[in-house]
Amino acid sequence: MKLWRQRIIVLALALCGGFGNSHVTVKPDNATMVGTWTIEKVNSTCPSELISETTKLLIRQDGTFTAQDFPREVSLGRQFRVDGKWSLREEDNRWRLDLPWETPAMSMLDGARLIAKSKEVLIEFWIGDPDAYSRLVLRKQANP
Repeated sequence: MKLWRQRIIVLALALCGGFGNSHVTVKPDNATMVGTWTIEKVNSTCPSELISETTKLLIRQDGTFTAQDFPREVSLGRQFRVDGKWSLREEDNRWRLDLPWETPAMSMLDGARLIAKSKEVLIEFWIGDPDAYSRLVLRKQANP
């Protein structure tokens, strides 16, 4: 029982942002992921010219997604919009959002890390060299 209690505390801290920008280590439920995600300018560290007000990721309950107007550096190939199926994947005790799609594009949006900050999950796409710490961060929009 003690181990169970410790796991709940760790989960609560991770989801509440107790570690700042921490990795999501417990699989989020679908309700957490489903919705419209847009640019979070405060947490994005990529060059401002890569940030567009029209960048959007729509994650649907049926397991599909639509990504539109992402910077080419994040990689939609030559397309402004792509559709595919999303899934969550654990990698090194951290959860990722996989976003593959089938299309004859020149490149592929392979997915993003999930991070926890201030009681919410954010989606983080790395751009270029990880040592440059250039990332595009998305925040889920509140339901209307």
